[in-house]
Amino acid sequence: MKTFRFGFFIALAILSILFCERNKSVPQAPSSPQNTELSYIAFQDNGCANEAAKTLGFFDLPRLLRHTLEDDTLILTFYFWANCCPVFQDSVAMESDSVEIFLTELEEGCWCTCPFENDFQFRLTQGDQVHILFTAETSCYPDGPVTVDTTIVFQ
Repeated sequence: MKTFRFGFFIALAILSILFCERNKSVPQAPSSPQNTELSYIAFQDNGCANEAAKTLGFFDLPRLLRHTLEDDTLILTFYFWANCCPVFQDSVAMESDSVEIFLTELEEGCWCTCPFENDFQFRLTQGDQVHILFTAETSCYPDGPVTVDTTIVFQ
């Protein structure tokens, strides 16, 4: 009878160990967002977006009109108002998953203003989101530069 009890306890111990090992899960590292890798390609001035909208009056605030991902090229199209005959200077500062775009109107060549829809192109090699600050400094915003602050999340 002692042999039976001893065998029973050994079998129970082995089954317990096997059951525990089978249900043991391998710890997973917490998932974290993938670091974004961007490089600046170019600024494209598309000219006055709407010749009929030339005015000396009301100006909409700048905004991100759209973003497009074509292969590994991210195109950001910003809407803003400026002089009809501008000379733009662009500069971009990047830091991990954050991009700061500065657009300055250097000359006021005409006595009119119009809306612009200009593109900024980036090479996106990896990442799942990017934080964007776009600052426009044009004669249409006499109180100083105006900023668009947004985040794009890629699916």
